Amino acid sequence: EIFKPQTQKDSGGTVLDPMTGKNYEIGLKGEYFDGALNASVALFEMEQENRAYLLDNQNQSNCPSFPATSCYGAAGKVRSRGIDTELTGALTPNWQFSASYTYVLSQYVKDATESNEGKLFAPNQPKHLFKAATNYNLQGELSKVRVGADLFAQSETFNRVGNGTADQDAYGIVGLMAGYKFDEHWDGRVNFNNVLNTRYWQGIPNASGTGQYGDPRNLMFSLKWSL
Repeated sequence: EIFKPQTQKDSGGTVLDPMTGKNYEIGLKGEYFDGALNASVALFEMEQENRAYLLDNQNQSNCPSFPATSCYGAAGKVRSRGIDTELTGALTPNWQFSASYTYVLSQYVKDATESNEGKLFAPNQPKHLFKAATNYNLQGELSKVRVGADLFAQSETFNRVGNGTADQDAYGIVGLMAGYKFDEHWDGRVNFNNVLNTRYWQGIPNASGTGQYGDPRNLMFSLKWSL
């Protein structure tokens, strides 16, 4: 059972009623290579009522407190269904790996506005989300060196803005890493982020029309000292 008080306010300045609902989940977990590698998969379904959502077309006519604060509405019944998978651990004593994939579909089941029924509730959340990361410690004379890579990818999303939408195409971000352990105290690392210089929204424009681009291709150097 779900019962969650909410702090968001409607256009009249009244705090929304608590969100209620039900959540179901079933899954499997497994260990491999004597517990060095772990895997899991889960199916879930969640029904929520009165879930807060940001009202479209934020302006002082439908939200008197705008732009100081935003106004929210309470959805009717929203159903979210999906699958969540994860693999993490060591493929070998020197090779670490992790990967996860999530699919989720959130739709209106019932709503005071009948035209919403069947539509996506949160189109700014991707249906498909994939993450992977790996790092490997070299051996022999290069044992102080480690290398790694990571990948983040998601499907297309959008936000309703005014009478139209702000669209985010599907995209992927690739990162590379190299590190060197000078001694037991000093450790250096360089990260090459967004290798392909992908242009994407880190915060897709919302109902107020504001958004933020993600960082372009960049290098980051770090040096750490520990006891």
